[in-house]
Amino acid sequence: LLILIAGCVAPTSRLPSVSDEVIEAERQKQLDFATTSFVNASTRLYAIAYPILEKGVPLCEKHRYATGFIAVNRYLYGEELADSLQRTYSLSDALNVLAIVPGSAADKAGMRVGDAVVAIGGNRIMPGKKAMIEFGKVMNGRQYSSTDLTVLVERDSRQQTLLLKPQQVCDYDVVLHPDTNAINAYADGENIFITKRMMDFFESDNEAALVIAHEIAHNARDHIKAKQQNAMLGVLGGLLVDIAAAYGGVNTNGEFANQGGAIGARAYSVEFEKEADYVGLYFMARAGYDIQGVERFWRRMALQNPNAITLQTTHPSSPERFLLMGKTTQEIEQKQLKGLPLLPEEMPKQ
Repeated sequence: LLILIAGCVAPTSRLPSVSDEVIEAERQKQLDFATTSFVNASTRLYAIAYPILEKGVPLCEKHRYATGFIAVNRYLYGEELADSLQRTYSLSDALNVLAIVPGSAADKAGMRVGDAVVAIGGNRIMPGKKAMIEFGKVMNGRQYSSTDLTVLVERDSRQQTLLLKPQQVCDYDVVLHPDTNAINAYADGENIFITKRMMDFFESDNEAALVIAHEIAHNARDHIKAKQQNAMLGVLGGLLVDIAAAYGGVNTNGEFANQGGAIGARAYSVEFEKEADYVGLYFMARAGYDIQGVERFWRRMALQNPNAITLQTTHPSSPERFLLMGKTTQEIEQKQLKGLPLLPEEMPKQ
C-alpha cells in the first residue's frame, strides 16, 4: 500500500507560500465576518418580531411580558467565539446591552446599547461565563409578571437605575436557526424558527415581517396541535385496517397505520397555510408594517421552488397564494380607511 501511495501523481506547479501567522490572521477575519453576520441577523430578527408579538396580543390566547432588549457578553456562543465577539462588538466578561427595540419598555426607560448590566430586579449579575445564565434565570422568572423591573446599569463609568415597565406580548419565542443552507421557517406551537439562510434571503424588513407573522399565525391558530390530532386520527383509522388484516391472517407490519398517520398529518395542510397567510397579514398590519405588495415575496420564493407554481401539496400554489394575499391586503386596507378594528373575519360558529 505504501509503495502504491508513493507512486501517486503530485501537482507540478510552484505555488506561492503563505506563513502560518498570515493564515491564522485570515482565519480570524473570516471567523469575525461569520460571527458578525450571525449576530446581526439575530438582533435584526428580534427587532422585527417584537412589534408583531406586542401589537398582536388581541390575536393570541397566550401572553407574557417583555422588555425589548438583548444583553450578552463575550461568551454568547461559548469560549471558542469569545475572542471574536470581543474583537467585533467590544464585548467583555460583563453583561452588555447589545440591542434595544424602538418603542419597547427598555427604550422608553432610557436604556442604551453598550450599557453594562450590573443588576436586574435586585439580582446582581457577576461578570463571567455564567453571567448570561444568571440573567436568563431572572428574566425567565419574571416573564409572566407585569410589575415594574429595575435595571442597574453602568454607563460612562457611572451607575444609574432604570425603571422598565414590561409590555404584554404573545407568548412565543422567535429564534434564529443556524442553518445557512435552507431557505426555511417553521413553527412548533410554542416557538418560531427562521433559518440564517432565510434571513439572508429577505430583501427588506417587510419581507421578514411577512414570514414571521405567518409563522406566529400558525401558533396562534393552534395549527400544529390540529395537525397532530389529524395525524393521530389517521393512525387510528389505519390501525383498524391493520387489525382487520391480521384477523384475515395477513401481517401488514403496521403499514396502514403508518400511511394513515401520514395522510392525516397532511389533511387541511393547504387550508392551514392559507389561514396563516390571512391571519399573518393582520398581525403584520397591526404592527405597523406596510402590507402593500408584500405578496410579491411569493413570486421570489417561487423561483426557489418552481414546482410550487403549479402544485398544491402541503402549501397553496404560488399563484393562488399571491392572489389571495392581494385580496386580504384590500380587506385590511378597507378596515384601516374606515377605522375598524384590525381583526380577522371568522366563520360563524356552528
